Amino acid sequence: MTEFPDYERIYDNIPSDKPREDYTYNERRATIYKLLMQRGDPAQLPSYRSLADRFGVKSTETIHKDVNKYVKPFIRENLSTDVKVRMKTLLDKSIEEYIRPKRNSEGEIVEEPEPEDYEKAFKLMKEFGDWLFDEGSIEKAPEKKQVEMEGSMSVDSVMSEIEKNLEKAEQVENKE
Repeated sequence: MTEFPDYERIYDNIPSDKPREDYTYNERRATIYKLLMQRGDPAQLPSYRSLADRFGVKSTETIHKDVNKYVKPFIRENLSTDVKVRMKTLLDKSIEEYIRPKRNSEGEIVEEPEPEDYEKAFKLMKEFGDWLFDEGSIEKAPEKKQVEMEGSMSVDSVMSEIEKNLEKAEQVENKE
C-alpha cells in the first residue's frame, strides 16, 4: 500500500491568496483531487492542457501523472466502508423504486412493474457487482449466467438474487 499525503487536509490549508503557479506539487494534486471530487468523474475534469496552464506547468504529462499516479490511487485507497454502505443503500433504494408496484393513497396497487423495470434493476445490480470487482471487494464468477425474462419476475425472486450476491460479496470481503 502506497502512502499518500492527505490531499483533503492539504487543500484546506492552501492560502486563498496563493497564486496557483506557486503551488507545491502536493497542493496542485490536492486541488486536482478536490476538482475531481466536485465533478464526480475524471472525464469531467478540464483537459490536461487546461490544467497545466492553470498551474503554470509546462508539460501535460505532469498533470497526467498527477491524476493517474497520485490522485486516482489516493481516492481508491481511501474508499471507506461508508462508501460501500452508501453504494449498497443507494442500490437498494434504486432497485426497489424500479420493481415496487405503484400504489394509490389507499395502498391499492394501481400499476405493476413492467418487464423492462426488472431488466433495469438487474442492470443496476450488475453494475454494482462490476464496481465491487473493480475496487477489489469481490472476484468475478468464472462463468456468465444468462437471464431470461419471461413474463414478470416477482419482487421476492429479484430480492433473493440480490441478497445472494451481497452475501457472496460479504464472504469475499470477510476473507480479506
